[in-house]
Amino acid sequence: MKEEYISAEEAAKSIGLHPATLRKLAWQRRIRSFKVLGALRFKRSDLEELVVERPKEESNESKSRR
Repeated sequence: MKEEYISAEEAAKSIGLHPATLRKLAWQRRIRSFKVLGALRFKRSDLEELVVERPKEESNESKSRR
């Protein structure tokens, strides 16, 4: 199966983040990214892994705000 690479804008929209936030995560190496002809690209499978990890972090944040 061929891996799909998508732009930062499309990737951010698919997981509910702002593109700048996604780029920051890439810069911090919290998510893998690739440069293709100077443009940042993400593997769809890497984004799916990030989405699986995110709810755990959000549930901890919501408990600490109470």
